[in-house]
Amino acid sequence: SATWLIMRPPDTDGCNLCGNTCFGKYRGQYNIAGVQGVWCNGLGEALLQRSKTETCTPGASYGPLDSVTPDDCGYLSEESVRKLARYAFGVRLIDEGLGEAHSSDRSAADALRNNVSWQNAAAFTVTGGSWCFDVPTDCVPSADGWPEMYDTCSRSDCVHWISATTHSSTGSRPITGSFTWLKMVENPACFIPIKLRSSSLGEDARSETGADPLQEDDGCRLGSLSCAVVGVISGAICLALCVVVAIVSVLRRRKAAATGQKFHPQSVMKATASEQQWMSALNTTMALSDTTLTNNPLAGAVIA
Repeated sequence: SATWLIMRPPDTDGCNLCGNTCFGKYRGQYNIAGVQGVWCNGLGEALLQRSKTETCTPGASYGPLDSVTPDDCGYLSEESVRKLARYAFGVRLIDEGLGEAHSSDRSAADALRNNVSWQNAAAFTVTGGSWCFDVPTDCVPSADGWPEMYDTCSRSDCVHWISATTHSSTGSRPITGSFTWLKMVENPACFIPIKLRSSSLGEDARSETGADPLQEDDGCRLGSLSCAVVGVISGAICLALCVVVAIVSVLRRRKAAATGQKFHPQSVMKATASEQQWMSALNTTMALSDTTLTNNPLAGAVIA
């Protein structure tokens, strides 16, 4: 026999790259974005809601929970969902046996952040089934914010993602059960701010985090920015020093030709006192660059 201890990276404040997202985490429970016991599925998604028709009863065994796992009946509180949604870009709804619906255009995550419904603010793509999101014109939906997210009133064949039906793709309770998964972003705590990212990624940071990282600095983003700036400056200095070495080589070649002396490429390395200062600066810069790239790979991306 063998007993294995499953280890997890620590969730700490400050510059912990994954402390605010399920991205990069194995399946299990973690403390994410200030919410304890968040269930991550190993695919970068956090579980917000779970119902099992066999054991969940609306109003009795189905309600808000401090944490939700695939074995539970219930959903996270509005406050917890709002915290997690700050680091999300979409949602995935599953009605077991009837397919699933995805929203990845940020509108669904925005609604969770602002505690409003998906009624008129989110577009979904359905796979593995035929979900209906049609709302009758005379419908007065009960959906007004988490956990009441979508209501098609009298349309029993359409989505009722509300607690009364234990969150279902129809007007009845799910045949087996349902899930609400939150799609979380990659390493939001240490994204390089929008001014450096937009030129290479072709989009602003809000399309991924839903918030301007410059306005929500937590001590990491500015650190990443400083590392990136150092990397850019280091690269520029290295380029300048390489140009200086090339110029010295050309000048010495011309001097040798003018005096009739034979030019030896090795003589370029026999630096004068002034040139030795340049070479010392080069060595210092290269050491700084190595440290920067070791401590912050993002700086390498900026230099590239």
